[in-house]
Amino acid sequence: KDSHPQESCPKTLAATQRLSLQERASDKSKEVGRASKPANAWLHNVTACTAVDPLVASTPINIDKLEEDLTDHPDRVFVATLVSGLREGFDTGLKVLPSESMECRNLRSAQAEAEFVTEALLSEVEKGYVIGPYATPPFPVYRVSPLGVAIGKYSGKKRLIIDLSAPHDNPRHKSLNELINKDDYSLSYVRIDDAIQAITRYGRGAGLCKCDIVDAFKLCPIKPELWHLYGVKWQGEYYFYCRLAFGSRSSPKLFDYL
Repeated sequence: KDSHPQESCPKTLAATQRLSLQERASDKSKEVGRASKPANAWLHNVTACTAVDPLVASTPINIDKLEEDLTDHPDRVFVATLVSGLREGFDTGLKVLPSESMECRNLRSAQAEAEFVTEALLSEVEKGYVIGPYATPPFPVYRVSPLGVAIGKYSGKKRLIIDLSAPHDNPRHKSLNELINKDDYSLSYVRIDDAIQAITRYGRGAGLCKCDIVDAFKLCPIKPELWHLYGVKWQGEYYFYCRLAFGSRSSPKLFDYL
């Protein structure tokens, strides 16, 4: 006999969360379908991914306007790389594409914050960062990396993360980050010392400004040919990232183009 009411049973709650996520994603899909054919309107209806399926990179950035503004930019290779990446999706730098499917288990932090993960995944789907959910993977070969939750040390803000360095120490299945050349995607961020030098240079009374871009990496699309490798699994269902993922070795460098 159950020791707790059905409505409070963990299995019942998990099933209810899954159903709610599916229903809301479906409702969002119908809503998108009624819009004026946005680039990713088809995403929620993908049932199989073959050469004829419309796997299309998308971004909220006005690429034509950006290209126009960069007409006089001296580095034409840089401009071409940025514009083609936004239009067609960025190559994430994988030296070799895995030829076998593999699924990794989620991190304990995801299990401990299950409600947050469910809502965060729904938000990612609604924003067009992720396709899914799928009862079975829509790709013949795919990779599922672990989901986790990072909590800001001072802000307490939660963030959904993907451990793209998993699996660890597995000679048969290298992690995606292992397959990306570290030197090709190294990046040095602006330091506090740089800010101090600027203050010293401009002197007393100078104004300072700090900008924070929400979901910064998610502005940049991944090449559709690589989506199958950026999968996650939650409550028995599959999702695949179609925008740069937090946790990828190459994401900071690729975003820096923008």
